[in-house]
Amino acid sequence: MDDKLKAHILELNDPVGAILLGRKMTDGFITHWRVWVTKPSDPQFALARKMVETPKGRVHKNAGEIPWKNTVLANGNLSTEINKLKKQEGGTDIIVYGGAGLFRLSFKKGLSMSTTCS
Repeated sequence: MDDKLKAHILELNDPVGAILLGRKMTDGFITHWRVWVTKPSDPQFALARKMVETPKGRVHKNAGEIPWKNTVLANGNLSTEINKLKKQEGGTDIIVYGGAGLFRLSFKKGLSMSTTCS
């Protein structure tokens, strides 16, 4: 990840008050950023802090324990779960990290999403 990409990702995530994660992405996403947040001298530290400290919702149809701090299970009505995330302290902007399944579910529920690809 070069400096230009890091700056772009930080810019995208700066106004975000919550992160919505797909089921398959959650484990690797949280594990990855929890490692980098322990390295304050690393160039990825600022981004890691944002990713770890931002409240997260994990979309998964099965109930279960969430072993990660600052993460809740979003297993009910997706519209309701997104509204809960929006009401948390930190703002109403939500960024979604997930695959085609999460996008398809969002589309079926009539939720508008903008996508950014670089």
